[in-house]
Amino acid sequence: MFDKIDNLNSQTRVLIAVLLALAFFVPYSYFYQPQVAENNETQQTAMREMQNVVTANASNQVAQNIVKAPTQNSTIIATIESANFTYKIDRLGRITEVNLKAEKYQKDSAALSLFPEDVANANNPKILEIRFSDSLLNQQAFNTPYSANLNSLTIQDKPQSITLVQELDNVKVEKILTFYPNGYYEAQINIPQNYTYFVSPGMRPSVENDAYVFKGVIVKESDNTITTIEDGDAQGQKNYANASIIAAVDRYYATLFFSNNNTLNTTILSNPSENPMPFISANGELKLEGYIGPKDYRLLESINPNLTDVVEYGVITFFAKPLFLLLDKLYDLCGNWGWAIILLTLIVRVVLYPLTYKGMVSMQKLKDLAPKMKELQQKYKGEPQKLQA
Repeated sequence: MFDKIDNLNSQTRVLIAVLLALAFFVPYSYFYQPQVAENNETQQTAMREMQNVVTANASNQVAQNIVKAPTQNSTIIATIESANFTYKIDRLGRITEVNLKAEKYQKDSAALSLFPEDVANANNPKILEIRFSDSLLNQQAFNTPYSANLNSLTIQDKPQSITLVQELDNVKVEKILTFYPNGYYEAQINIPQNYTYFVSPGMRPSVENDAYVFKGVIVKESDNTITTIEDGDAQGQKNYANASIIAAVDRYYATLFFSNNNTLNTTILSNPSENPMPFISANGELKLEGYIGPKDYRLLESINPNLTDVVEYGVITFFAKPLFLLLDKLYDLCGNWGWAIILLTLIVRVVLYPLTYKGMVSMQKLKDLAPKMKELQQKYKGEPQKLQA
């Protein structure tokens, strides 16, 4: 009976601990949850359905074109250098190589490559790759190289721009790319009206191979709903009208587009490995904001607070995110991660002290009760019914 009482109290203590933790962190999540804009629900639903139909019809064509897209060689026409990264742009106007140069990201004292060459998946879209819904135009675009006004660009304290031009039979494609030192970039794409096309932020970085972490695509819609499509789970195509973020991520790194005005009409397609291939659709002139690099909370927040939603916390987000934000605030206070962790530990201990104290009292009572229980067991040995009574 002593064992049963001990087990029951242990289970009760665990349950109370969980409830107290929830009571401490859930209010934080409630008061700091993203604010959803108040819109007319009926009008918003109707508009979304109409845009989804348009996007779906166009993306059906893209799905067919992806299969036909030829594998291209990786001739480099421009290199972008900064203290933090190196980007290389190929003959199709795509960022195909990204290397992080900061010491904390280096691997074996060499710059970290976010997109190692993957011959098996060479047909996957690259960063800022354009594909047309018109199959003939799309085929021509994949066989016509871009030209660049500069073959090298060095970024120091100020952003720098490069212009890429592709001359097709009846269409001139122009990309004006402006790069910033922190991984943020702006893209101005000029294509005549009446040509539906798709632009990709690229497939996810291939740095983290841990099978137990999320790797795939994150879409944040206009109502702040966050949808995740994990590698191996992409089926056919999915459309999301008026999204604010489309990000391809692994555990620590991301490549993404974002919009403050929820203007990203997103299409997620599936490659032969059932990994998600992200695109946004457009017609005519398009202005994009993007980012390539680590999922550094502070860096993402400095670019746009909305981007912090790209940081994944797993199935216990409701608990882990507030805890991380508290740790981050403590770091601001003391300027040292070691002391911040110590302070966080003390805070957690203080919050859970009532439970800890009650547990200690309960254990002491059980300890005091043990001799009496042993005496009863000896007295009623062989008489389990009387012992139980």
